[in-house]
Amino acid sequence: MKTQIIFSILAVFVYLSANSATISISKKNSNDPTDVCNNSIYYYVTTISGAPSGYTVSWIVGKGNAEEQSTSEAKVKWTATSDADGYIGTIKAQLRNSSGTLLATSNTITVTIKSILHLEPNLTPYTNGNTYTIAPCSSGQVSLEVTKLNIPGTGTLNPDKVYNYMWTLPEGWSANGIKSTGSNEILGESYITASYPASSTGGTIKVKGYQAINGCDATVQSSKYATATIDRNVTLTLSANKTYFLCGDTNPITYTVTANPALPCAVYYWNNSPDATTSNTFQKVPGLSDEIVTVKVVYGDKEVVKSKIVEVKSFEGNPPPITGPGTICGGEEKYYVNGLRPGYILEWNCSGVLEKISSFGNSAFFRGTGFGTGRIEATVKTPCGDSIPLIKRDIWVGAPVTPTEIIPFWSNGMEFGNNSYYDFRVIPHPSASYYTWDVDGGTIIIGQGTHWITVKTQKIIGDYNVNFSVGVRAGSQNCPESSRFVRTGWVIPGTGGATMVFTPNPTSGETTLTIETNSAEKTFDETAPWDLEVYSETQLLKTKQTNLRGQSAKIQTAGWQEGIYIVRVNYNDEILTEKLMVKR
Repeated sequence: MKTQIIFSILAVFVYLSANSATISISKKNSNDPTDVCNNSIYYYVTTISGAPSGYTVSWIVGKGNAEEQSTSEAKVKWTATSDADGYIGTIKAQLRNSSGTLLATSNTITVTIKSILHLEPNLTPYTNGNTYTIAPCSSGQVSLEVTKLNIPGTGTLNPDKVYNYMWTLPEGWSANGIKSTGSNEILGESYITASYPASSTGGTIKVKGYQAINGCDATVQSSKYATATIDRNVTLTLSANKTYFLCGDTNPITYTVTANPALPCAVYYWNNSPDATTSNTFQKVPGLSDEIVTVKVVYGDKEVVKSKIVEVKSFEGNPPPITGPGTICGGEEKYYVNGLRPGYILEWNCSGVLEKISSFGNSAFFRGTGFGTGRIEATVKTPCGDSIPLIKRDIWVGAPVTPTEIIPFWSNGMEFGNNSYYDFRVIPHPSASYYTWDVDGGTIIIGQGTHWITVKTQKIIGDYNVNFSVGVRAGSQNCPESSRFVRTGWVIPGTGGATMVFTPNPTSGETTLTIETNSAEKTFDETAPWDLEVYSETQLLKTKQTNLRGQSAKIQTAGWQEGIYIVRVNYNDEILTEKLMVKR
């Protein structure tokens, strides 16, 4: 137990002794400067206390090298060997025990190295990396200047400056009586006047500080380079005053070369001509194909070739249309194309129910050979050798149409019921597209324009007959209608037969149709079967019921659109018609 206590006390003693060690450094010669010349040598010493036996000292130097060192002293050469070294040097020492454990670190001594290796001039009017544009045709002079560099370690208020600079200029330039090869250096001050020749060659201006530092050895130091790019390139554009021309156009096209910057020294060789001209414009009368113009621009020691294509077209915009009537109603009609340029030729053709009668120049005559749609076609051939895709026009071919007998068939003098509904129709003619109905003594309820109409006869008050007639004319497209086909009769009071009643009307889902007679003398025949049809306003059949018995039938309208529907009943060989309204 006593032995353990003794060892613990010794360990604490050793620990306290180790952590009480200190180290500091100082100049060996207190008069040594803190602003030192590059590659200069100075000595630094240590002051150590509380260190255990067998200790070591490590010297750590920034921007220099400890050429000789011991636990008590170091010989340091301060060196800035490149622009990356900068100009601040540092030195400190570390105290370690025999096993290498760090015991203490000294203070740091800082020096300023008088070196310009890391400095970079500020070139005006340029900044590094910028481009200065000089027209290749011009020669002249440019003033170049840098702000004088301050030498580190020579004072803050009035530091020593670098007065000498090495200039590298583009090839052919000159300054201070020396012509540049593009790589040789010209010694000058911070301000020079450089002369440049007329040339298409650019290049780079470089400048660096170049000077020995006062109070140091005679070795000349060079700073980093400041650079600027000289651009003598030119942007050339060949344009034309037309983007296209029409076939057969004899107005000349003007071509122009635009240079940026301007090129007063340039000469031009147009369309491979061996003769040079100083004119940057060229005129040419177009031919019968796309125009291709080339120009070789020569300036300085450069040649640039440009070309321009101006396209030939047959029309401005779309081809003109075929003009003429949209319908041929028998006989022949003239069709033509306007706006053709001189020398253009039309080839006419047709298809369908048409035939060509004759053609001349920009016009042709066609006639119908049947009923329906025919097509007229025209192909345009130009002097430039191209064929314009077909110009097409669809034409309706028809003729006046005579309608067939009005159904139901009847002779003049037929009697019709008072205030009753009747259907009249003609058999559709294949050449007819519209039917015009005229009714006297009644009103057309539905079907005008079609081959089937519903008419409600006039309501008669009193005991007299009313003249009644139904006439129809038929036509095709815009062709004239035929002569009117007429049947006549009378509306007779009290002979209206039967009528329909809906409960309810309007309806939303279901209604009941009831057949009622118009007089006490006529009763409903319960044994007679009857048929029911319901049509929309567009004559679309919605529902149909056949062989019905009794006076009433239900009609389901759920799902039907709102509107007026026509209900037709065939009862005892009599057609009854009435309107049913559906609402939601």
